[in-house]
Amino acid sequence: MAYDYSTMTSQNQNSRNENKVMAFLKKFMSKKRNKAIVIILVILIIILSFSERLYKPRYSPALKGMVITRYKAYEGSPRRSPLFYDYFEQRTMIIPSYINGIKVTGIGDAAYFNVEEATDIIIPDSVTYIGKEAFAHSHTWKRVEIPASVKVIDQGAFWCVPSIENVILHDGLEVIGMDAFFGCSFTRIKIPDTVTCIGDDAFSYCSYLTEVSIPDSVTYLGAGAFSGCSDLEKVELSKNLTAIQNYTFDGCKKIEEITIPDGVTSIGRSAFAYCEALTEVVVPDGVTCIGNKAFYHCSKLRKVTLPDSVTLIGRDAFSQCGRVIVTYKGKEYGFSKLGDLYDEINGTQDE
Repeated sequence: MAYDYSTMTSQNQNSRNENKVMAFLKKFMSKKRNKAIVIILVILIIILSFSERLYKPRYSPALKGMVITRYKAYEGSPRRSPLFYDYFEQRTMIIPSYINGIKVTGIGDAAYFNVEEATDIIIPDSVTYIGKEAFAHSHTWKRVEIPASVKVIDQGAFWCVPSIENVILHDGLEVIGMDAFFGCSFTRIKIPDTVTCIGDDAFSYCSYLTEVSIPDSVTYLGAGAFSGCSDLEKVELSKNLTAIQNYTFDGCKKIEEITIPDGVTSIGRSAFAYCEALTEVVVPDGVTCIGNKAFYHCSKLRKVTLPDSVTLIGRDAFSQCGRVIVTYKGKEYGFSKLGDLYDEINGTQDE
């Protein structure tokens, strides 16, 4: 019987190499410091593996498609990122409509948080949901167009993005969440007729916003929705609002006139505080409650007409409105007589 001595020699050599490696590892691991190094390396590998999994898009049964959970490089894209192209010195980020052959239907919470690589964003018309703080805390975005497919812009989606100058919203959008555009820099925005809810502080501190029309489809306008919009001059409110919430227009120093819809039954605390250009207010019949400091420090306010329906009013509702005259049940109350007005309305009650 013939033997293949070359094969046997090779096997023996491999066995000797393996023994050397095992001996080295045994000697290496015998030292406590080296054991610690190995343990740390294993932990790091596990963490990095877990992080990589987190950065990948995930399938959402609720949205029936992929949700981008974190901005990362996508295979097959130029520059190892979602497709970029330069256009007159602007950098545009195109969010993919498909990943791994599956439609992208959502942009997850904080997916593009603090990403500062582009000025424009193109969101595909496959997306129906934009998550919390999805594009927040960036200082490079300048223009964003939300496609008609998007139904919800969730809390803080574009929070604290002062560079945004142009936002285009399309019919189909239903909910603008809390803090959605807090601190943005656009001067105008058209809210689609399909929106029903605008969350608390949704446009708060959009300091360059000059005018806004809230369509009649909106039934809820959140607390502080436009607070701190210091350049806001012109406002049209939805006829289907039932309340002006706390702080809704607090600090809107340039609003000269406001028409409160007939369906409103309450005006919240500081709702129009520091509206320093406001000169006249007619509170519609049906309003029963006016909150404390509702018109606080409206320094140019001269004339207010209250309906007989008002049964509760905060004692500082017209504080710091030095030359105001309030008419209630046919009787006029000057600034020095506002205490009598509050007593007349509240009776034995006190807010």
